[in-house]
Amino acid sequence: GKGPQLAAWQGKALTGLDLAAQRLNELTDDLLDMARLQAGQLELHPEPTDLVTLVQRVVTRLQMTTERHTIVFVPAVEQLVLHIDPRRMEQVLSNMISNAIKYSPEGGPIEVTIAEDIERQEALLSVRDHGIGIPAQQQAQVFHRFVQADNARAYGIEGTGLGLYLCRALIERHGGRIWFESVEGQGSTFFIALPIASPAAPSRF
Repeated sequence: GKGPQLAAWQGKALTGLDLAAQRLNELTDDLLDMARLQAGQLELHPEPTDLVTLVQRVVTRLQMTTERHTIVFVPAVEQLVLHIDPRRMEQVLSNMISNAIKYSPEGGPIEVTIAEDIERQEALLSVRDHGIGIPAQQQAQVFHRFVQADNARAYGIEGTGLGLYLCRALIERHGGRIWFESVEGQGSTFFIALPIASPAAPSRF
């Protein structure tokens, strides 16, 4: 708020620098987490956490990053307490919702849901977008390292190719499962299932 107003080209240049710095920071964090995973040095610190409140916090934060998307959160329960690492779970959800935003370049709704499967004693979470989807021939590699779909490159969408790999690793080490359904050109829905009853001891992997 100090000094003369920036020219349009200066504002555009600063925006570009900010985005480049953000991508570099994301890449650095992802590479560090991948190294910790492979070395068995990444720790989980589980504690009783209300998943509904955690998801609402992430949705509210990420809604502020986009004007072209409307993130709709529809929990089927008012509260669902799990024994999870809240920081790592926020990392997973931030990645999933950020992907939904990124891979819906034309904007539109993003639906986030939470439900409880009483029979299986699981919390079920989903993130649905109506974006570019994932080509069928590349879906088997989505959770591998350094993978990005060809249609993402065609839209100029950049990423580290590590986000979903880390999501799967973190969810599986919480004792959960992650999977997706996608049709190219129609969007994707990612699902997470987490056990409601989890061991109380912190875990390292």
